[in-house]
Amino acid sequence: MNRLERYIFLMLFALAGSSLLSAQTQAEMSPVHEETSTDSVLQQAFMTPYRTEDGDFNRLFRLRTNAAGWALMIANIEGEIDIDEHWSFDFPVYFSAMNYFTSTVKFRLFGFRPEFRYWYRPENIGWFTGVHFGIGGFNFAFGGEYRYQSDWRRKPAVGGGVTVGYRMPISQDRRWEMEFALGLGVYSAPYNRFENHHNAPPLDVNNKIYVGPDLISVSFSYAFDVHKKGGKR
Repeated sequence: MNRLERYIFLMLFALAGSSLLSAQTQAEMSPVHEETSTDSVLQQAFMTPYRTEDGDFNRLFRLRTNAAGWALMIANIEGEIDIDEHWSFDFPVYFSAMNYFTSTVKFRLFGFRPEFRYWYRPENIGWFTGVHFGIGGFNFAFGGEYRYQSDWRRKPAVGGGVTVGYRMPISQDRRWEMEFALGLGVYSAPYNRFENHHNAPPLDVNNKIYVGPDLISVSFSYAFDVHKKGGKR
């Protein structure tokens, strides 16, 4: 191989090496860029309104109502406030004073059901379990011979139980949310038994221990910031 041939060979070898190095560098950098871009999108997705721009936990207050309660003509409203990551406090109020189309069928009640909730995600969405206390009164009749009414002022039904549920955002800004929940409880429920007609006198006094469901919820809520943006935390 003469001098000219050796020179051409070295030039081709150098160009081939440079092309391989450039391709390798691009291959190594492209996944990093893609991964960084993906991470940024995921972080942004879970930032608002659950996280501040700095990534800190953003406490929210939720105003909620239970659609399943309204389907039974039971008016209800709930307020829930974040305590911290994983923890919140919920305070629902239920009230109904209506008959179901006839005076012999009714499901009247008035009650409170405060609850502490533990969330399995730090943003306080997804799955949760709760522990609640319940107190209230009732006036039930199912079209039969008797009506059952508690004296909620002097001897209300009192008890408590546990709840499991799941909450998810349903709007693009994640302010509107939907929640499914089921609660089980144990209650001491003293009540008077009446004949099921207007102004009937009480027949006897009973005290029943109720064990069973105390919440079936398909609810909708809107989340408000506890602190305004730019305020002190």
